[in-house]
Amino acid sequence: MVELLRTHPKLLVGGLSLDNPHYLGPDAYVASRRVRAWAALSESERRVAELAADGLSTTDVAAAIHPLSRRDVDRSLHRIFRKLGLATREDLVRFVTERRHAR
Repeated sequence: MVELLRTHPKLLVGGLSLDNPHYLGPDAYVASRRVRAWAALSESERRVAELAADGLSTTDVAAAIHPLSRRDVDRSLHRIFRKLGLATREDLVRFVTERRHAR
């Protein structure tokens, strides 16, 4: 229910329309979801994401995290993209870079 509240700027309470104190604008809402999604990634997924964001190819990520295969890395990246709501490696690079600067 709280997630639903964060997406609406107004609340209807007892017939009154009130400003929603929990509302997050679209950009802030997506950012907050990604922060929680990053925390929900496994340690292995976070490592794959960090290496891929550093510009390593799928093959190079697999070599850096032995015994992962190239196929394992590819599957991990697909899960990471889905969990974080990202579409491309460029999106991943941007997200990881922003996380690093926010620390």
